Amino acid sequence: MKHILCYFVIISISLNACSHNNESKCNLLLQKANNNLYQFYASNDTLSLLRAKSYIDSIDCNSFKYKVFNTKITLFMLLNEYSAGIEYVKTLNSTDFHNKYQKNMYLKSFEAMLCEAQGDTIKSNNLYREIISEIQLYLDKTTSKEALADLFVIKSKIETKAEILKEIELLKTKGKYDNDFLNAVAKMQSENNENSVVIPVKE
Repeated sequence: MKHILCYFVIISISLNACSHNNESKCNLLLQKANNNLYQFYASNDTLSLLRAKSYIDSIDCNSFKYKVFNTKITLFMLLNEYSAGIEYVKTLNSTDFHNKYQKNMYLKSFEAMLCEAQGDTIKSNNLYREIISEIQLYLDKTTSKEALADLFVIKSKIETKAEILKEIELLKTKGKYDNDFLNAVAKMQSENNENSVVIPVKE
């Protein structure tokens, strides 16, 4: 009996060691993916994006399902892989996101980008308007800095910087959000990166 127990203890330790080694490998792959993503922003070298995609696709740890979310979404956008982005977001549950509107936001954003790439700007703009309405409905019921940031990221797709900055100035007069946060949102709009960083899901 002691030999059997000893055997199971050894097997358990071995499995835990393998699991730890696998997690370490996945951490390293994620770090390499993000490093290459930063290199792309610094150099605009598409090869950095492809290397980042290769590293992120090599991660097979279940616990990393949501840790890779931001990087994967960003890569789908930068590589114009909109259909793949749609299929990826479909694999996630609505309850995995911080706010209930966010899964639809990502799905419709990828669909809008796909439409735009195909020359259908009317459908693209309509999809962005749908997203804006959904986020606004959420904000009507609660105060959320995260949701407000999402709102202005989407609005930047169909509104001018001047229009958005005017809206932000109006928000300052209402006192619902602190001015430091609104100034940060305004700065983000001024820098206006069309592939804005998305909000992460829960880990």
